[in-house]
Amino acid sequence: MPAYYHSVMKGVSTVMSFVISDWQGIDRITSPPHANYTYSVQAGIHAGIDMRKVISMRRINDVVRRILRVKFIMGLFENPFPDNTFLHHLGSQVQHEKYIRWPSHMKSDPVKRDTTKDCEFHRDHVQRTDNCIQLKKEIEYLIRRGHLRRYVTSEDSQRDQRDHRRIHKGGETSSAKKAHLRSIRSSEAHRDLAKEAVRKSKVLLKNGETADPPLHPLPKKADGILVAGTHADNLGYQCGGWTIIWQGLAGNNLTQGTTILSAISSAVDPSTDLVYKENPDLEFVKSGNFSYAIVVVGEHPYAETDGDISNLTIPEPGPATITNVCGGVKCVVVVISGRPLLIQPYLRSIHALVAAWLPGSEGQGVADVLFGDYGFTGKLPRTWFKTVDQLPMNFDDPHYDPLFPIGFGLTTSPAAGK
Repeated sequence: MPAYYHSVMKGVSTVMSFVISDWQGIDRITSPPHANYTYSVQAGIHAGIDMRKVISMRRINDVVRRILRVKFIMGLFENPFPDNTFLHHLGSQVQHEKYIRWPSHMKSDPVKRDTTKDCEFHRDHVQRTDNCIQLKKEIEYLIRRGHLRRYVTSEDSQRDQRDHRRIHKGGETSSAKKAHLRSIRSSEAHRDLAKEAVRKSKVLLKNGETADPPLHPLPKKADGILVAGTHADNLGYQCGGWTIIWQGLAGNNLTQGTTILSAISSAVDPSTDLVYKENPDLEFVKSGNFSYAIVVVGEHPYAETDGDISNLTIPEPGPATITNVCGGVKCVVVVISGRPLLIQPYLRSIHALVAAWLPGSEGQGVADVLFGDYGFTGKLPRTWFKTVDQLPMNFDDPHYDPLFPIGFGLTTSPAAGK
């Protein structure tokens, strides 16, 4: 423990921070948890965790000193409440300027004045002054590298807040109107950025057999297209856990966004007969005269231990939907999940397979790559297993035999004319 503590403290002292354990981190030091709480607290503190204080006064003073130092550098004693300056810009994308909130006790732009003078607090706080100077030097470095373009001073914040209040009180000034319009435009730009992230993260795992022509890109104009699966029209499933509430929710009342079904509907030609049936049987599929089908299945929302399962299977009726639809018509299967799932038993009947992960609110990004408006460029960030018996499996294992290796992903170009 002492060696680990000193290594942690060396890193902490370098970046002016402190160490906090995760939820129940102290409790789980022993097995079973809570078996010896006194020991757990002592072991955790000696290992470098700062937010528990059942320990010697020397260690407590060390902990408190660094916590107060970080709070002081952040300006929390001068401004103890959250800064809501940019609250009305939530969901916005700033492409050309990136902002940071500069504490009120450092009002000036450090690029334009003596850094040392801004950090002269009190002769009894030499370490605190040194830390302030170091922090400002680091931020100046970020500015020079182009990562931060300007500072937001207290005066900037107050002006923006006044303008925002005028908007909601009805007495809009010219600058307030402009700020409001910028907020609307930036919200749209934020969703554009989210769609770009969705497009770039999709991984095309299969696109037809060797002897068959590839299914992707899907034609927008066809006699009929079948969309099936529990996840095709469910914004909550697209978002997963940690969305609005801890474990996430099912349905389309969770937040604003575009479901994959809605995105498909917007993408296809108006003359195309688009049919959605969540879990069709084989007879329905064969009798529908469909040109192809899109099956969207996957996991239900979860967070942390609520997602712990041993078989990593797609929940029913997902497998049945894949079997019925892909057994009756050419199909592309889109898997919505936060991790690789068992897909090998169905792979032979699947014509094209996409790992869509959790696309969140922007289902349009999924449709963009399915129909070839954009090409597939995503690669697997981890190995996709064949069976759970192989787990754990790493790429440097002697008998590495995955379904799809880490880094795999078929690359396609946008369809002609896109």
